[in-house]
Amino acid sequence: MVGMRIQSRQWSIAAAGRFRSTANYVWKNASLGHSLCQHCRSSASVGKSTKVVTVCDDDFTERGLQRRTEVATELPSYRRINNWMKSIFTVDKKSCLYVNIKRSPPWGDKYEQHEPQSKAGHHPLMVMISAWCDCKGIIHCEVLPRYVAFTVDLYCQGLDRTTAKIAGKGPNYATI
Repeated sequence: MVGMRIQSRQWSIAAAGRFRSTANYVWKNASLGHSLCQHCRSSASVGKSTKVVTVCDDDFTERGLQRRTEVATELPSYRRINNWMKSIFTVDKKSCLYVNIKRSPPWGDKYEQHEPQSKAGHHPLMVMISAWCDCKGIIHCEVLPRYVAFTVDLYCQGLDRTTAKIAGKGPNYATI
């Protein structure tokens, strides 16, 4: 499975550091999901750095949400073992449920008024999970409530809550 790309509709990414060129991909089976470890070389004198992509192919059920939280909790311990950089990394999934009411009007005179018709069914239900971590553990983790549209204001409120928790860690802590 070397060089295989991840194609999954539900995935979480945790990354640390800046990467300049990739070397190879290696699959690693974890106890709470599958991890794709991408080993990268840096031109700086730091040496090698690691980027971990954790794939969680669960449905968006209550059990699936618990599993995703467990996977997010597992990532910092994996980070401690590999002695990564001490910068903050994020695990994000952003999406929402909505009804698409835009539909092409039927053929007719261009002067006639047509009411918008809704398409049958809803788009798939997805939720947003946002977990901010460092090498010591999870700083902030939240799940967007069901049937709430994801907007810029909602995302900014989440960033404000994360910033407040980081500020509580101390003055010499990393910033967003």
